[in-house]
Amino acid sequence: MCTDLVNDAPPAPVRSHTGDRPASEAGAGGVIVDGIYDLNSQDYYASAQEEQRTAVGTIRISDGGTRMEAVVRYEYSDGASALYKTVRTLAVTGTHVASTFICPDEGGTGVSDDEYTATSTRLMFSNPLWVTRYVRR
Repeated sequence: MCTDLVNDAPPAPVRSHTGDRPASEAGAGGVIVDGIYDLNSQDYYASAQEEQRTAVGTIRISDGGTRMEAVVRYEYSDGASALYKTVRTLAVTGTHVASTFICPDEGGTGVSDDEYTATSTRLMFSNPLWVTRYVRR
């Protein structure tokens, strides 16, 4: 098991857009604050078609903003669902964060490099294809 994190966030919208990611959604950096965050919304860009679904997601940031545990369940319009649990390390450089998966469970492996914006109450990860926003409890 990757994490014992309880995924008790409220449902959040997941939207697909056929256009490009707005420039305003690029990362601005900041300090990633330890705590538990609920998924607030997720947008996918340059998709073949626009569609909507929901997700329930909780992340726990710890170790001074260098560790992230995540549990996310996607619910699709056809009644299907998918559950992802991951643990990764985070390394910040400017407005970018490198995520190294140390425990994938039905998730990806390797390293991803994304942009991020962090405040004391919000956290956003983004790249040209998607933007994911969290709110700290």
